[in-house]
Amino acid sequence: MRRVMAPKVTGGLLLHQAFPPGSLDFFIQFSSSGQFARLTGQASYAASNAFLDAHARHRNTTNTRDSLSISGLLLSYHASLPQAHDRWADYKRRKKAKA
Repeated sequence: MRRVMAPKVTGGLLLHQAFPPGSLDFFIQFSSSGQFARLTGQASYAASNAFLDAHARHRNTTNTRDSLSISGLLLSYHASLPQAHDRWADYKRRKKAKA
């Protein structure tokens, strides 16, 4: 399980340390829809993708709203588009307020 989860979990945490919430305009992680497929033997893969989704939600608890996790499933991607649009609108408002 550790071997499968390590790349996504460790990578996500290292990027989080290198770029704390608020230090970037956008922090986008690409997960997969494996947690929804319910395929036999894919529990660790699904857990690592669910981690990336939860990690993006955690980063957004700091009121920066800079983080987004996009699933590989086309349906989930389209469900994420309104959220991505809101983030882009927030970014443009912040940038305009600073000017």
